Amino acid sequence: MVVSLMEFPYELSYKWDELLPGMNILTRDVSLQDATDSVNYFKLRKLKQMLDENQAELQKATDPFEQIRMMGVHRDLKAIEREITDKLGTVILK
Repeated sequence: MVVSLMEFPYELSYKWDELLPGMNILTRDVSLQDATDSVNYFKLRKLKQMLDENQAELQKATDPFEQIRMMGVHRDLKAIEREITDKLGTVILK
């Protein structure tokens, strides 16, 4: 999976530099941004799993104090999720 993130099957055409002079599309290094975005998407998928697990446990819980604790965890996870999605912009998870 990590290799597939770094090895993209497509490449940019040299025509882009001709169509958009001054943009330096092919010589711009975006590898750091790509790596950061990939890590953030991974974190979002993990957060979604954690939110789903917490929701399932919350529905099973009978103790009111345990439910309150799980709601706090859920709130904290959602805050982290919002923080990451604000960095990335629009995000659609499957």
